[in-house]
Amino acid sequence: MKLNKYFLFIGLLSLLLTSSCKKVAKEASEKVAGKGAKSLSKEFTEESLEKFSKRELKTITWEDFYKAIAKKMPALAQALDGLDSHVRVVFEKYLKKDYRFFKGLTSSNTVIDECAIYSKQAPKLMKDPNFMRMYVKANILRNEGRNSIIDNLIAKEEAGFVKFYTKTTNKLVAEYRDGIVNTFDRSILSQELIPNACYEIKGVNGKKCSYFIDDLGRISSIEGKNMSPEDIASEIVNISTKNDFGKEWDQALSKLKQSSGKNDVNIKCQFSYANDDEILPKYAHIETDLSGKKKVSSTYKNVAKRIGNTFSSEENEAILKKYASKVGLSADNSTKLLSEMNTDDGLARLIHENPQLNIKRWSNTRHHVDKKLIMRTPKGKMPIKARVYAGNVYYFNPHLNYGLKARLRRGNGMVNLRGMSNLSYDDLVRLDKLYPDGVPFTKQGFPDFSNVAAKGRDGKPIKVDIGKLTGDSKKDISKAETIFQNQGNSWGAGFTWHHIENTTSLLRVPTQIHQLVDHTGGMSMSGLKK
Repeated sequence: MKLNKYFLFIGLLSLLLTSSCKKVAKEASEKVAGKGAKSLSKEFTEESLEKFSKRELKTITWEDFYKAIAKKMPALAQALDGLDSHVRVVFEKYLKKDYRFFKGLTSSNTVIDECAIYSKQAPKLMKDPNFMRMYVKANILRNEGRNSIIDNLIAKEEAGFVKFYTKTTNKLVAEYRDGIVNTFDRSILSQELIPNACYEIKGVNGKKCSYFIDDLGRISSIEGKNMSPEDIASEIVNISTKNDFGKEWDQALSKLKQSSGKNDVNIKCQFSYANDDEILPKYAHIETDLSGKKKVSSTYKNVAKRIGNTFSSEENEAILKKYASKVGLSADNSTKLLSEMNTDDGLARLIHENPQLNIKRWSNTRHHVDKKLIMRTPKGKMPIKARVYAGNVYYFNPHLNYGLKARLRRGNGMVNLRGMSNLSYDDLVRLDKLYPDGVPFTKQGFPDFSNVAAKGRDGKPIKVDIGKLTGDSKKDISKAETIFQNQGNSWGAGFTWHHIENTTSLLRVPTQIHQLVDHTGGMSMSGLKK
């Protein structure tokens, strides 16, 4: 009996201890969780918004976010406070899910106010969280100096629709109502799209394309009627020029061309993405029918290099840690580059695409400018832009050249050139790919156009010594051209002659680049310029 009581006592004691442990564990867990939440809230409020990772954002409440921006971006906080409650609910959901939306929203103190001004003649847009998310994400393009298509359009409410007209010609481009966008200009599909919308384009011969957009603003599927195989390739499967669905799709398209007439193919194309951050689809499931008979029904993998849409501070820091020592990036410059990558998605993309090359290129724009070494013109002035570029490289990609990015912003997405076609963001990126070494400036403050100069038969930059400068730029250029042609060369459009400072030689360079790169020429340094 005593033994049974003993075991009963032990059992009760174990139960109490177990219950006590569970209680203690629960209390400890709640304490840690509470402490973690408070810590996270404090961190989010006090730390820079740009430093938050995608993972951390998934745990943020709207209240925490509001506290942070109320302190750092009061105008944005006030504007968000004035939004309809259902808009704020949607914003909170996609703040956690769509990192690009978070970056667009926190990139400007006035982005919501700007959206309100834009929607003045179409007030229903300010109650449409999907349109507003698209407008906010387009702010990333604006900050990069790129031309946002939506900014070239005027929105007006007419007969229940929101109609978009071009600012310059007042041409109707699209009509929007109840999530349906009837568009008459396919270029509108090339940038940010309204999430959860359907864009419809109608053409001749009954041709029709419907582009269905997912909740993150990406094309999820496309349906086309009365299409030609060529249309299917360009307007559907390869709607993004970065898509590449490989040899199997090329073979399927070739067979389709053999069996098809001109505009008799119906198609359904379903895209799938690896994760929320991808902008390029991983797979495309394509089904086509011709006169009611299936011709294609397969899934194709996108073999193009996929790269994230927007990178978090955590991802940027990781890639810099991996490559900094390999390229000799100092700790101070690592900190500066990380800060710039966190606020400039285009720069972050460059670094992630080719870390070793583009970290080096960025470093080539950060050398100290020693004003003591900069030469003075005969009038005692520093050469144009010498204070900025002396001893550094002038690159054509705006993400590696703050001066160019500023010119794009001032020109509403265009760099203005005298007497020539203006250059867009995309034009500058193409120039950068053509001339990745850019135009180095000497420590004395003069550009060296050798990297971009026309090359002779020997592969070297074409340079002509005219013997003596005349003091008249046009006469010197004419003389250089005459010597050049007397050497058996023919005249070619698109080039001019650049005076090399402190010499009587001229270098043959593309006129467009010569004008783009602001500089003081050798003629000015000669003191002979009239």
